[in-house]
Amino acid sequence: MAAVINAHSTDVIQFVNAENTGPSTIFHSAVGFPNALGFPAPPYSFPTSTQQQIGNSISQAQWSTGRLAPLPCFSQPLSVTPGTYYFGDYDYYNLTNARSVLVVSS
Repeated sequence: MAAVINAHSTDVIQFVNAENTGPSTIFHSAVGFPNALGFPAPPYSFPTSTQQQIGNSISQAQWSTGRLAPLPCFSQPLSVTPGTYYFGDYDYYNLTNARSVLVVSS
């Protein structure tokens, strides 16, 4: 929750749902907040389209890993450009404040 992840613009970012406890139907995702300067206040409704993969780069435009199945499931590889990107989990943002910040330097 609200963890800061540091990366470089030469890195390739990939998310994984490594959930291995509880029901086998626990999906996780990473969905970007376009042009965000912070996290939207809960309750927040993500666009329905973000349940599916959107894009191959993390940017100020809309991007999403889509809902990743458990045990383990990897997202698409994502390129990054310098900047600060806020993102949350489609299913758990409002329940557990599942959110993070990616800070990318050149």
